[in-house]
Amino acid sequence: MPTAWMVHSLTGPNGVKGELTVEGRAVVFRPAAGRGATETFRFEHIRKVKRFRSSPVLELRLQIPDGLPVVGFYFMKPPSLEAQDGMRFATKGRTRRRAVAALFRGNAERRTEIEALAAEIEREMRG
Repeated sequence: MPTAWMVHSLTGPNGVKGELTVEGRAVVFRPAAGRGATETFRFEHIRKVKRFRSSPVLELRLQIPDGLPVVGFYFMKPPSLEAQDGMRFATKGRTRRRAVAALFRGNAERRTEIEALAAEIEREMRG
């Protein structure tokens, strides 16, 4: 079970850490340390699975009436877009570049695992 941070409009940019699995006809996210309820995304509600190249992010585009349209899963702690303490010349551009570099490094470490999970979800959705 891969560790992931679920991020959507209700979690905030830091997301919720947990484990992501494919079970039966659904993608299931179980938060770590009882930090909320288990989230189940049934295949019939997943419109598209999107794997962002060069980043450890998997996105589910959903079609749930009155539900979330998009849920992202980061397979590393989402990088902060806030300036670090002690930076003399913190700019938005520099902070974003640091975040992109962190995502690129995270992808190198987890690429095979993420691609396998995305392929499994897509295969099960077609099956």
